[in-house]
Amino acid sequence: ILADNSTFTVVVTTQVSDVVDRKLPAEFRSTFTTPDETPAVVTAVDPVAGATEVAVDKVIQVTFNEPLDPQQAFVGVVRVFPDGHPEALVPLVISLSESGTTVTAQPSVPLAESTRYKIEVTSQKDVAGNMQPARYTSTFSTVDRTKPVIDSVSVEGQLLFTKTPLIVVGFHDDFSGIDTASIVLRLDGQDIRAGANVWSNGAQYQVPASAPLVGASHVVEVQVSDRSGNQSDLKSASFTVDVVPPQITSFTIEGFPVVEGMTIAVVRPVLAAVYSDEAGIDQQNTRLRLGPPGGPLAEMPVTFSYNTGLTYQPPADLAEGSYSVQLEVSDNVGNIVTVGPVTFVLSFSAPQLTVIAPLAGKQHGGTVLVLSGTRLLRSDGEWPEVLIGGSPAWVIDAFAASPDQVTVVTPAGAPGPAPVQITTDRGTSTLPGAFLYDTDAKTPFAVEPDTVLLWRFNEPNADWWGVTVDSGPFDIPGYPSRYSQPVEARFGYGEIGAIWSEDYNGMLDFGTSSFTIDCWFKTPPVDKVYLLAGKQVDVSGYGISLLPSGELQGWIKNEAGTQWIVETPSGMSVADDQWHSATLVVDRENGRMAVIVDALERAASPEPPGFGDIGDESDGYVSVGEEDYRFTSDAAEFPGVTDEVRFSSTAHTGDRILRAFEGSVPFSVFAARPEILTRGSTTDFTLEGYNLCQVEMTLIDSSGAEFPGQRVSSSATEARFKIPVGGSAAVGPGRLQFQSPLGTATVSVRILDPERSLLRHEPDTLLLWHLNEAGEGKVKVADSGPLALAGESRYSSSRSLPALFERAREDVSTPRSKFIDFS
Repeated sequence: ILADNSTFTVVVTTQVSDVVDRKLPAEFRSTFTTPDETPAVVTAVDPVAGATEVAVDKVIQVTFNEPLDPQQAFVGVVRVFPDGHPEALVPLVISLSESGTTVTAQPSVPLAESTRYKIEVTSQKDVAGNMQPARYTSTFSTVDRTKPVIDSVSVEGQLLFTKTPLIVVGFHDDFSGIDTASIVLRLDGQDIRAGANVWSNGAQYQVPASAPLVGASHVVEVQVSDRSGNQSDLKSASFTVDVVPPQITSFTIEGFPVVEGMTIAVVRPVLAAVYSDEAGIDQQNTRLRLGPPGGPLAEMPVTFSYNTGLTYQPPADLAEGSYSVQLEVSDNVGNIVTVGPVTFVLSFSAPQLTVIAPLAGKQHGGTVLVLSGTRLLRSDGEWPEVLIGGSPAWVIDAFAASPDQVTVVTPAGAPGPAPVQITTDRGTSTLPGAFLYDTDAKTPFAVEPDTVLLWRFNEPNADWWGVTVDSGPFDIPGYPSRYSQPVEARFGYGEIGAIWSEDYNGMLDFGTSSFTIDCWFKTPPVDKVYLLAGKQVDVSGYGISLLPSGELQGWIKNEAGTQWIVETPSGMSVADDQWHSATLVVDRENGRMAVIVDALERAASPEPPGFGDIGDESDGYVSVGEEDYRFTSDAAEFPGVTDEVRFSSTAHTGDRILRAFEGSVPFSVFAARPEILTRGSTTDFTLEGYNLCQVEMTLIDSSGAEFPGQRVSSSATEARFKIPVGGSAAVGPGRLQFQSPLGTATVSVRILDPERSLLRHEPDTLLLWHLNEAGEGKVKVADSGPLALAGESRYSSSRSLPALFERAREDVSTPRSKFIDFS
């Protein structure tokens, strides 16, 4: 078959002869051409296949091996589109060269940067009309202006439980590719490229064991460039190496939680600890130490229970005495938690508290608790001291038996478990978390800035022989009548019967001033008028009384005997054997008196014209639960129970009363004592307010130095602390910062130097007693003055007590007082 599109020549030479051998007289030639049957093919493209960094205004040219038919439609012959997206054709203006062998495609819009394009050529016709059915393709990439991308950092946002993590970084660039020499790799600001393995789409770095990370937050920084010089954004990825120490869930001696001062009676006690940590426990650095208090503690050969705990039992009997134990638990990251040193006592004579009942009771106290064990009484048979949650409990009975039993009434405390501690002259025994204080949404009254008197009646011995303590600022004691009886009440204990006190100093003579009386009570129906709380004098007086109808009456009687009265509505009886809150608000500024029951105002009355002064008879009695002498005087006593009586020197608002009733008073600090602290000493401190459970305290001196206080106990309205005032504390003004989950508060104090502020012998000094002599009873007191006027305690009950300057004494006098007669 002859080739197409080719010219052929036929030649007949003179050697051709006929049958009679006659030769062709001349050579014959004839030329013909075969038809073109092969379509045109692409021989070159511009930009060349695989070209990069092509300008976005590049004109595309396609060269063929033969001329094309200029009459054909070139739309669809040459197409340009982003690789992988044939539907996104680039609009082209196409022309054919004069030779017919080159097609020029001019994009009518600029090409996109950083894009791979495909050139596709097909269906071209040559001048013979042959169409090319095959498809020719070629790709090129426009100029690369796209930054590489950091895809991932393996440790980003992670909490790691290893100090030598493997850090893996991923990145990519879709066009020119990553320049691996350009990588920036830093860990906490330090260049770590030299230790990293880098490839075209990632890198990894192994933190060496010789330089482990510390438990803290760390930052990895990564940046790369592509071969076109485009630089990625700087990627910062944070992660944390575990900083949480192991959690010790229990640490016990003979099954009892380890607490300071605990007593045991086992010569080979089993010490055990249970703990956990997500990073695992480092047993080589987990230690139990035991030894004498204040001396070096030796590491004990413990038995480990995998990663969950340890035990130790001495191989020989321990001698009686005091020991210190310390537990140190480390995780595999190096985080350490330490308990102790804690001192415990091995004694066969110290009290051993084993059982308490009941196990739970009211948050505000008043639960009768029976403690059982051995040696719970003093060696002389006297009753022990008992603390619950750090606060003294009232011991109401104790006897030696098998087992010994001590009955106490719980003080107020913070919701949750509280330790029970019993102390005698033979030692101390503690049951940690043994008693559970149940949460009570309501709150007893607090000592507020306007409080004059607050009787809580929490003394279980406040009968004919006892005294009701005043929690207010003026120490006005209450005296129970011979028929009164302490009983469990709404908050702790309360009183059945009458309590009274003589107002010698007239603190409760309100004259023409406003005041408020609050109380809680519960009573059956009554047949007489009883004064729930108030002041009864010969002529004048005031109070809130319970009527036989069960209604309440607020009243004031002035010096002229005129009464101002307000009564709750008829039929609204509170004599129903249920606890009620009653408040009398006398607002003299606005001429109004109101009775509020369970935080709701039930009655109000305007002040009578010209009512005047209540009176100032200081010999009147402040009374609670006594018969109202305005009606009878046969000395009958209230059959109900009274609890929480408070007298205040201002008229309380309804909102203030409601918040106290509901227990929704915000975290508040009203009183903090003492206001003067001495550096280099530990001071006992009392805080009063609302919502004081679990409050924390820090002393901050004028230089900003902080001295954390140690909370001894806390309840809804009172907290007690010990403040260790460092010897380096700055003298002068300071402040106490209180923190609670419910808020913060600050109280100003003053820090003194005990040496600089101590009274000293001066030229005009006649007598100077420092009163630092220890001992009880009749003790001689030295005089540092020039006349040597020694003093002496006159009573056997005289005590020496801790004080601002070393010690103080309750009473002292001198028979030689004539030397200091200033008459």
